[in-house]
Amino acid sequence: MLVRCPTCLSKAIIVASEQYTQETRVLYCQCKNLNCSTTFKGLLSFEEIIRSPAQGAEPPCPTKQPDLLKDPRQMDLLACEPENEG
Repeated sequence: MLVRCPTCLSKAIIVASEQYTQETRVLYCQCKNLNCSTTFKGLLSFEEIIRSPAQGAEPPCPTKQPDLLKDPRQMDLLACEPENEG
């Protein structure tokens, strides 16, 4: 997901996030442009489910879709509880 700085339009990184509602997270971001370094926050939310499985969802198969398994280097933006990094 690409986030752009509202000040200089350079790339920005998400440095933290917190649950706001069941469907929304607040994202705290910082511009990567050293001449700008603007910090800002925004919202990530879901408007509606367009299509869902008829019988409910199951976790991905690790042998068929290993790319969908959790990567410890990535922040889970939709996690309800902060993860302990140790």
